[in-house]
Amino acid sequence: MLAAGVGCTGEYVGAGGGGGGGGGSDAGRGNGDDGLGEGDPNDPGDPGDPADPPADAGLPGSPDAAPQGNGGEQGECLVQSSYGALGTLPQQAATLRAQQNAAGNVYRLTAQLDAVTNDYLVIELWEGYGALAANGQLTPGTYTIGAQDSDYDTCGACVMLSADFDPQTGNVAKRFIATAGTVTVTNVNGNLAGSVSGIAFKERDPQTNAPLAGSTCASAMASGSFDATLQ
Repeated sequence: MLAAGVGCTGEYVGAGGGGGGGGGSDAGRGNGDDGLGEGDPNDPGDPGDPADPPADAGLPGSPDAAPQGNGGEQGECLVQSSYGALGTLPQQAATLRAQQNAAGNVYRLTAQLDAVTNDYLVIELWEGYGALAANGQLTPGTYTIGAQDSDYDTCGACVMLSADFDPQTGNVAKRFIATAGTVTVTNVNGNLAGSVSGIAFKERDPQTNAPLAGSTCASAMASGSFDATLQ
Protein backbone atom coordinates (compact mmCIF):
# COMPACT_ATOMS: atom_id res chain seq x y z
CA MET A 1 0.00 0.00 0.00
CA LEU A 2 1.83 3.13 1.20
CA ALA A 3 5.02 3.70 3.15
CA ALA A 4 4.58 4.71 6.77
CA GLY A 5 6.53 7.39 8.58
CA VAL A 6 7.50 9.51 5.59
CA GLY A 7 8.91 12.97 6.24
CA CYS A 8 11.01 12.07 9.24
CA THR A 9 10.95 15.55 10.74
CA GLY A 10 7.55 14.81 12.19
CA GLU A 11 7.44 11.04 12.19
CA TYR A 12 5.20 9.58 14.86
CA VAL A 13 7.11 7.07 16.91
CA GLY A 14 5.01 6.51 20.02
CA ALA A 15 1.61 7.06 21.59
CA GLY A 16 0.47 9.91 23.76
CA GLY A 17 -1.49 9.84 26.98
CA GLY A 18 -5.01 11.08 27.48
CA GLY A 19 -8.26 10.42 25.66
CA GLY A 20 -7.57 7.19 23.83
CA GLY A 21 -3.95 6.09 24.03
CA GLY A 22 -1.11 4.95 26.22
CA GLY A 23 2.18 6.55 27.16
CA GLY A 24 4.95 7.08 24.68
CA SER A 25 7.04 9.30 22.54
CA ASP A 26 6.89 12.59 20.71
CA ALA A 27 5.10 14.06 17.74
CA GLY A 28 6.58 17.25 16.31
CA ARG A 29 5.15 19.36 13.50
CA GLY A 30 6.74 17.99 10.34
CA ASN A 31 5.06 18.91 7.08
CA GLY A 32 1.60 17.49 7.72
CA ASP A 33 2.20 14.52 5.43
CA ASP A 34 4.20 12.48 7.93
CA GLY A 35 2.87 8.99 8.43
CA LEU A 36 0.68 8.89 5.32
CA GLY A 37 -0.31 5.29 4.87
CA GLU A 38 -0.11 4.38 8.56
CA GLY A 39 -2.70 1.79 9.46
CA ASP A 40 -2.70 -0.08 6.14
CA PRO A 41 -6.36 -1.15 5.69
CA ASN A 42 -5.32 -4.15 3.58
CA ASP A 43 -2.74 -5.51 6.00
CA PRO A 44 -2.74 -3.88 9.44
CA GLY A 45 0.28 -5.92 10.49
CA ASP A 46 2.39 -4.57 7.64
CA PRO A 47 1.50 -0.91 6.99
CA GLY A 48 4.35 -0.36 4.52
CA ASP A 49 3.72 -3.37 2.30
CA PRO A 50 4.59 -2.24 -1.27
CA ALA A 51 2.84 -5.30 -2.72
CA ASP A 52 -0.61 -4.19 -1.60
CA PRO A 53 -2.95 -3.43 -4.50
CA PRO A 54 -4.68 -0.05 -4.74
CA ALA A 55 -7.49 -0.09 -2.21
CA ASP A 56 -10.03 1.78 -4.31
CA ALA A 57 -13.01 -0.43 -3.59
CA GLY A 58 -15.88 1.78 -2.56
CA LEU A 59 -14.21 5.05 -3.42
CA PRO A 60 -16.76 7.48 -4.82
CA GLY A 61 -16.37 8.09 -8.54
CA SER A 62 -13.62 6.95 -10.86
CA PRO A 63 -9.93 7.87 -10.49
CA ASP A 64 -9.35 11.60 -10.95
CA ALA A 65 -13.06 12.26 -11.26
CA ALA A 66 -14.78 14.24 -8.57
CA PRO A 67 -16.91 12.27 -6.16
CA GLN A 68 -20.66 12.56 -6.77
CA GLY A 69 -20.16 14.59 -9.94
CA ASN A 70 -18.48 17.70 -8.59
CA GLY A 71 -15.92 18.83 -11.21
CA GLY A 72 -12.61 16.99 -11.93
CA GLU A 73 -9.04 17.74 -10.96
CA GLN A 74 -7.95 21.27 -11.85
CA GLY A 75 -4.94 20.69 -14.08
CA GLU A 76 -1.84 21.99 -12.32
CA CYS A 77 -3.74 22.31 -9.04
CA LEU A 78 -3.92 18.49 -8.83
CA VAL A 79 -7.03 18.43 -6.64
CA GLN A 80 -10.72 18.64 -7.34
CA SER A 81 -12.44 22.00 -7.14
CA SER A 82 -15.02 20.42 -4.83
CA TYR A 83 -15.20 17.02 -3.21
CA GLY A 84 -18.84 17.58 -2.34
CA ALA A 85 -20.55 15.65 0.43
CA LEU A 86 -18.44 12.51 0.88
CA GLY A 87 -20.40 10.72 3.57
CA THR A 88 -18.05 8.34 5.37
CA LEU A 89 -14.47 9.21 4.45
CA PRO A 90 -12.68 6.33 2.65
CA GLN A 91 -9.63 4.39 3.85
CA GLN A 92 -9.33 5.94 7.32
CA ALA A 93 -6.50 5.57 9.84
CA ALA A 94 -6.09 7.41 13.15
CA THR A 95 -3.22 7.93 15.58
CA LEU A 96 -2.71 9.56 18.97
CA ARG A 97 0.72 10.91 19.92
CA ALA A 98 2.25 13.18 22.56
CA GLN A 99 3.42 16.59 21.36
CA GLN A 100 7.16 17.04 21.21
CA ASN A 101 7.45 20.58 22.54
CA ALA A 102 4.29 21.09 24.60
CA ALA A 103 2.18 19.35 27.21
CA GLY A 104 -0.57 17.99 25.02
CA ASN A 105 -1.53 15.39 22.46
CA VAL A 106 -2.00 15.30 18.72
CA TYR A 107 -4.93 13.36 17.29
CA ARG A 108 -4.47 12.57 13.61
CA LEU A 109 -6.70 11.08 10.96
CA THR A 110 -5.89 10.35 7.33
CA ALA A 111 -8.33 9.37 4.60
CA GLN A 112 -7.24 8.33 1.12
CA LEU A 113 -9.53 10.23 -1.24
CA ASP A 114 -8.04 8.80 -4.44
CA ALA A 115 -6.18 5.47 -4.49
CA VAL A 116 -4.64 6.06 -7.92
CA THR A 117 -3.17 9.55 -7.50
CA ASN A 118 -2.78 9.09 -3.73
CA ASP A 119 -4.65 12.22 -2.68
CA TYR A 120 -5.20 12.36 1.08
CA LEU A 121 -7.28 14.31 3.54
CA VAL A 122 -5.28 14.84 6.74
CA ILE A 123 -6.90 16.08 9.97
CA GLU A 124 -4.65 16.96 12.90
CA LEU A 125 -6.05 18.14 16.22
CA TRP A 126 -3.35 19.79 18.37
CA GLU A 127 -4.34 20.37 21.97
CA GLY A 128 -3.57 23.91 23.14
CA TYR A 129 -3.35 25.49 19.67
CA GLY A 130 -5.67 27.48 17.41
CA ALA A 131 -9.30 26.44 17.76
CA LEU A 132 -8.25 24.09 20.58
CA ALA A 133 -6.31 26.70 22.56
CA ALA A 134 -8.92 26.97 25.31
CA ASN A 135 -9.03 23.22 25.89
CA GLY A 136 -6.61 21.40 28.16
CA GLN A 137 -7.57 18.16 26.42
CA LEU A 138 -9.49 17.43 23.25
CA THR A 139 -13.14 16.85 24.14
CA PRO A 140 -16.26 16.27 22.02
CA GLY A 141 -17.49 19.50 20.48
CA THR A 142 -17.43 21.61 17.32
CA TYR A 143 -14.27 23.55 16.51
CA THR A 144 -14.33 26.43 14.03
CA ILE A 145 -11.30 26.87 11.77
CA GLY A 146 -9.92 30.37 12.34
CA ALA A 147 -6.92 32.39 11.21
CA GLN A 148 -4.42 30.45 13.35
CA ASP A 149 -5.76 27.17 11.97
CA SER A 150 -4.91 28.28 8.43
CA ASP A 151 -1.19 28.11 9.23
CA TYR A 152 0.33 24.71 9.93
CA ASP A 153 2.78 26.20 12.43
CA THR A 154 -0.05 27.41 14.70
CA CYS A 155 -3.15 25.38 13.86
CA GLY A 156 -5.14 23.43 16.40
CA ALA A 157 -7.86 22.23 14.06
CA CYS A 158 -5.66 21.47 11.05
CA VAL A 159 -7.51 20.14 7.98
CA MET A 160 -5.28 19.54 4.98
CA LEU A 161 -5.12 18.00 1.51
CA SER A 162 -1.98 16.27 0.26
CA ALA A 163 -2.07 15.89 -3.52
CA ASP A 164 -0.23 13.16 -5.43
CA PHE A 165 1.67 11.58 -2.56
CA ASP A 166 4.56 9.43 -3.81
CA PRO A 167 5.08 6.48 -1.42
CA GLN A 168 8.53 5.76 -2.88
CA THR A 169 10.01 9.19 -2.17
CA GLY A 170 7.63 10.54 0.46
CA ASN A 171 7.07 13.63 -1.71
CA VAL A 172 3.76 15.44 -2.07
CA ALA A 173 3.17 17.45 -5.24
CA LYS A 174 0.94 20.09 -3.63
CA ARG A 175 -0.32 20.77 -0.13
CA PHE A 176 -3.52 22.56 0.83
CA ILE A 177 -4.79 23.81 4.20
CA ALA A 178 -8.31 24.71 5.30
CA THR A 179 -9.07 28.38 5.79
CA ALA A 180 -12.73 27.96 6.78
CA GLY A 181 -15.14 25.33 8.04
CA THR A 182 -15.68 23.28 11.18
CA VAL A 183 -14.43 20.05 12.73
CA THR A 184 -16.88 18.25 14.99
CA VAL A 185 -15.51 15.65 17.38
CA THR A 186 -17.92 13.12 18.87
CA ASN A 187 -15.53 10.60 20.45
CA VAL A 188 -11.86 10.46 21.49
CA ASN A 189 -11.90 7.34 23.66
CA GLY A 190 -10.47 4.41 21.73
CA ASN A 191 -11.76 5.80 18.45
CA LEU A 192 -11.45 9.22 16.88
CA ALA A 193 -14.91 10.00 15.52
CA GLY A 194 -16.58 13.07 14.13
CA SER A 195 -17.03 15.04 10.93
CA VAL A 196 -15.89 18.02 8.90
CA SER A 197 -18.23 20.54 7.30
CA GLY A 198 -18.03 23.56 5.00
CA ILE A 199 -14.29 23.20 4.43
CA ALA A 200 -12.53 25.66 2.10
CA PHE A 201 -8.94 24.86 1.13
CA LYS A 202 -6.17 27.05 -0.23
CA GLU A 203 -2.78 25.95 -1.51
CA ARG A 204 -0.17 25.95 1.25
CA ASP A 205 3.25 27.54 0.93
CA PRO A 206 5.82 24.78 1.59
CA GLN A 207 8.21 27.33 3.09
CA THR A 208 5.92 29.30 5.41
CA ASN A 209 3.15 26.70 5.95
CA ALA A 210 0.56 29.46 5.45
CA PRO A 211 -1.70 29.87 2.38
CA LEU A 212 0.45 30.48 -0.70
CA ALA A 213 0.27 34.12 -1.82
CA GLY A 214 -0.85 34.53 -5.43
CA SER A 215 -1.98 30.93 -5.89
CA THR A 216 -5.35 30.43 -7.53
CA CYS A 217 -5.49 26.75 -6.55
CA ALA A 218 -8.31 26.00 -4.15
CA SER A 219 -10.66 23.22 -3.21
CA ALA A 220 -13.67 22.56 -1.00
CA MET A 221 -15.40 19.78 0.88
CA ALA A 222 -19.03 20.08 1.89
CA SER A 223 -18.88 17.34 4.50
CA GLY A 224 -17.36 14.03 5.52
CA SER A 225 -17.52 11.81 8.58
CA PHE A 226 -14.86 9.68 10.25
CA ASP A 227 -14.62 6.97 12.88
CA ALA A 228 -11.30 5.14 13.21
CA THR A 229 -9.53 3.22 15.95
CA LEU A 230 -6.73 5.25 17.52
CA GLN A 231 -3.32 3.61 17.15
